[in-house]
Amino acid sequence: MVRQSIKLNLVRAVIIASMLALQACGGGAETSDAAQAETTNLNTELTLEGRAVKGVIKSGIVKAYRIVSQDQKMVRATEHVAGPVRTDELGNYILNLPSSVSGEQLVVEVTSDEDTTMVCEATSGCTENGVYGFGEAFVPGLDLVVSNITSPVIVSRDNTANITPFTHIARVKAEASDLGLSEQSVTDAVRYVEQTFGFDDGALSAMPIDVTSGSERVAASEDSLELAMVSAALHEVANDQGFRIVELIETLSDHVEDSDGLVLSDMGTAQSVAVDDILYAAQEIVSDIGEVYAEADESNYEALTQELSQQQQSIQDQGSQVIPVQIVTQPSALLVDEGDRASLSVSVIGGSPIYYQWFKDGERIAGADASALVLDDVDSTDDALYQLKVSNAVGAVYSAEVRVQVQS
Repeated sequence: MVRQSIKLNLVRAVIIASMLALQACGGGAETSDAAQAETTNLNTELTLEGRAVKGVIKSGIVKAYRIVSQDQKMVRATEHVAGPVRTDELGNYILNLPSSVSGEQLVVEVTSDEDTTMVCEATSGCTENGVYGFGEAFVPGLDLVVSNITSPVIVSRDNTANITPFTHIARVKAEASDLGLSEQSVTDAVRYVEQTFGFDDGALSAMPIDVTSGSERVAASEDSLELAMVSAALHEVANDQGFRIVELIETLSDHVEDSDGLVLSDMGTAQSVAVDDILYAAQEIVSDIGEVYAEADESNYEALTQELSQQQQSIQDQGSQVIPVQIVTQPSALLVDEGDRASLSVSVIGGSPIYYQWFKDGERIAGADASALVLDDVDSTDDALYQLKVSNAVGAVYSAEVRVQVQS
């Protein structure tokens, strides 16, 4: 941790210079007049810095956004107030912030373009439009999004927000709550992610490391090391399930949004990414690193392996007490007249709590989170295919896809 902080400070000047150059040219992204007006009032005493790792994200595009109230819910603003800047070769970034955001929490996001690369953390290699070895960089694609929610940013203080898949999952969980990105919702979401994976309190705030670097593993805190091993396991699970890593992160995020949490053990018929599978893969990562890649002065990681195994067993024990969901009665296709009401419903059994999410032509319907979907005063825009996702802590199932046909 100390070595990493020194390294981050040493590159601060270089990053600030490149950041200012990128802000001047817009970083290849369009900036609205409102956003431009605010980002010109930058305060060099109000900065935000951190590291983006899943593995190390190089030349990722970093922006910061305000959190605003919308329909009685706290959400990420549309326009960014700082950035874009790019992460450096170590995944570090520094943002100069406008003085107007002092005292506020912000959303900080990393996205990708054709210049962005990510380091492969899977000891078995990464399948990403090609096969890449442990420690090799690959292009994750143009659809990467990972994020974090900052603490209130304060002038002349070290404001830090590290960005990992786990901070992103916490952001998604908070955003999906009734209050959205309120300070309490964010705190609760971070605690949920830490407890689910067996991390210590505050682990998501720890400096993430490059697990492929022996020197970083040796210098890392226990929290950073455990976080890195579980993060690396995500890519192993992605390989096993045929996902790109970006798709796996999106799958985890979608389930959190639909079901207010992660799948503990997968007993559903729909493909899910389960916590117990991730923890099992993390143990394999630890074993491989200890046997193949360990530096001479590294520990043997026996305690970490045992801790991961115990957490996996705890998750499986929790899952074994939950009855998987089943759809007993499927929705039926409908033919309705324009202006009438259409209603789709299902009968479901399974362990509580049970979550519902309706889809229209494959797209999530906002607010449609009950076992029945009622469409009032239908018109031609309601003529579509509908499907319901039903889930609980041990997996998800999808209903049959049915057509609602509207005739005039």
